Amino acid sequence: SHFLLHTFPDRSVWRFFSFVSTIANSDHFFLIFIISKLFQNVKHLAGEYSANQTMDGDTMEHCNFSTIEQPQAFDECLRTTSAILLAGGRSSRMGCQKLKLPFLGTSILEWQIQKLKRMGLQDIMLSGELECRSPEIRIVPDEFVQCGPLGGLHACLKAARHPRCLVLGGDIPLVPLHTLVSLIMQHDGGVTLLVHQHKQEPLIGVYDRDLFQKIPPLLISGGAPVRRLLQSARVKEIDFSDQEEFLLNCNTPADYDALCRFAEQCQKNGIML
Repeated sequence: SHFLLHTFPDRSVWRFFSFVSTIANSDHFFLIFIISKLFQNVKHLAGEYSANQTMDGDTMEHCNFSTIEQPQAFDECLRTTSAILLAGGRSSRMGCQKLKLPFLGTSILEWQIQKLKRMGLQDIMLSGELECRSPEIRIVPDEFVQCGPLGGLHACLKAARHPRCLVLGGDIPLVPLHTLVSLIMQHDGGVTLLVHQHKQEPLIGVYDRDLFQKIPPLLISGGAPVRRLLQSARVKEIDFSDQEEFLLNCNTPADYDALCRFAEQCQKNGIML
């Protein structure tokens, strides 16, 4: 604390601590993660502060804490965000239901659900017809069946209780918590997407609920990729500069093996997932 106060003497550090204290009320695990990330990069932060007189967001995946003027901003942002877990795929390449596969002591599906809960999100939807152990999770069937992720996205956006929705592919379990929070905090309408090496990740982003109205014409012919929706929406890109292994998905047995190996390596190295 003393080091930070000498390094960042203006009000930005106090706003940061207010932000952290808000998180602490709901999630000590997440609090520890954020503080560990801060101290891992404290030299970088000090250099950025000297140059720009701001706490630049690069060390937290572009989440600029100095812009949070009130401690309530973070809590309000999450409280008014729904979550969509896209889980309606047939897992044909895997040969079995991939989201039911074991993963770090649970299943991939339950891991994803618990991650969204740890963020404090109250309205969590699961697209498709998979069963889950959490009774508070809403299972939303597709209105346009066999139309891929865009069909599931349409049904869940339409059913969302809040004006914006965090969208996450069910088979991408290692996206860091702070990255998901950053997407929500920086969303200001339309679509906010994660981008890695100049490639958009349509299934890791925040979408305005009202976009569901644009989807039916795209599905009339039997389906379309989510990228078709992006062509008619305002898209904001948030760069992901961490290891690309955090974005591993799980389509084949080889993918699943690679995913599990990396997750176990992270745990051995003390990296919080």
